[in-house]
Amino acid sequence: MAGFVVSLVEHDRPTAIEAFESALTLSPSCSIALILGRIAMGWANEAERALEWGKRAVRLSPFDPLIYAAHIGLAVGHFAKGRYEAAVNAARRAVQFNSGFSVPHWVLAASLAALGRIQEARVATAQVLALVPNFTMRSPKGRTWKCKSMRSTRPRQQ
Repeated sequence: MAGFVVSLVEHDRPTAIEAFESALTLSPSCSIALILGRIAMGWANEAERALEWGKRAVRLSPFDPLIYAAHIGLAVGHFAKGRYEAAVNAARRAVQFNSGFSVPHWVLAASLAALGRIQEARVATAQVLALVPNFTMRSPKGRTWKCKSMRSTRPRQQ
């Protein structure tokens, strides 16, 4: 858990990953270390490694109450690698395990949109809004998108 806090609060991904690796050295089948470590790796732009850890967590503990987080991680990792169909499948599994959490719904919406399946993406977006009515996203460049209109609140730069 400390590794997750270091990753989330301090944004020190290398230290966090080292903590998760140490935990797995002590207990190689610890699914929570794999699930939370996978999140830290995803934030550290280590998509392939995050995918490996997510798959391992699913294999080791398929009925873990937090397994939806492993599936979200798989969805995000596949999305980052441009594997949108795999991202859709993983996001749908995450929704099956925790339909009340908005994250898998917006990952599903983004993945479907990337595949050009706009109508399905709208359905997923509606689920996001049902769960979080004022949902917005901010890009690394500072643009904010409101899910309701799917339009940027700032004009596009030419």
